[in-house]
Amino acid sequence: MISTPAHAIDHCGNRKPVTCVEDGQTVWLRSEAFRFQGYEVPRTSGALCGGSAEAELGRRAADRLVDILNSGGLFMHRTGEDEEGRTLAKLFVSGRDVGEIMVAAGLARRLPNGRKFWCR
Repeated sequence: MISTPAHAIDHCGNRKPVTCVEDGQTVWLRSEAFRFQGYEVPRTSGALCGGSAEAELGRRAADRLVDILNSGGLFMHRTGEDEEGRTLAKLFVSGRDVGEIMVAAGLARRLPNGRKFWCR
């Protein structure tokens, strides 16, 4: 369960991550990194298969996750840990899977079988 006050969650930016959104599926809560499962979002930097269009879509995904986290009614279920040491989790808002919200908004793909549509 997320107990951090919703108004405290914003983008990480260049500051040390404590409680913030890194991208559309990765957040820091009290200095612990969480990666949400079931969906994948475009990157905002690094190896961009879709160039600047991918980076822009990745920023929109991160913005949407900030909005969702600030909306309240959140429930998070820890499911394990990934190879980078982040806690894997499923995130729900008002009973809805956040991954499904992101996919429906055109900001993410389903895992494992969704197409990376931003790589066109």
